[in-house]
Amino acid sequence: MSTRAAALWCSLITAVVLISPTISRGDTESDCLKLIADTFCLGGNATDITVSGEVIDNSDDPQLQVTAYQLDDRRLRVASKDGRVVTISRLESPGSWINFTNWKKRIIRIYGQGEDTTTLPAYATSRSSRRNAINSKKGRAAMRWPQSGWQLELIWDNTDHLELRYSLAAAPQPDSEDL
Repeated sequence: MSTRAAALWCSLITAVVLISPTISRGDTESDCLKLIADTFCLGGNATDITVSGEVIDNSDDPQLQVTAYQLDDRRLRVASKDGRVVTISRLESPGSWINFTNWKKRIIRIYGQGEDTTTLPAYATSRSSRRNAINSKKGRAAMRWPQSGWQLELIWDNTDHLELRYSLAAAPQPDSEDL
């Protein structure tokens, strides 16, 4: 085989290898707004998930199927509706003010300042009083980073873990005047 033929053959193989992941995912590739943990595709087809998980009872919304996954040291929950992945939550232990602040700093470096959506009682001004309010379910610390078509939320509302929640952006509701 000549050097030119070998180079051409190598280029062809490289092109096939680079293109093949896109081809194998089909139409769901265009629906994927954010790839989480190299496995879960926010906005993608729920049937494309290849790892096994445990279905969680979700009596609040029977149309929403929630499945829990354990990937190495990461705990994730994936919610799908009508076959489409609508929410992916990553649970990070422990639920503490220090852990919340550390995750918030990491996310700010990537997505910018975000919106503070914390709801705490007026008396919760110190670190310990905020923790006590969260532990007694009287408040929560939360931040939101809206993106194009999706959003990331960092939520601390219990002592066990923080939640990094990736979810599809809600479709804008029409004004009553428009109806």
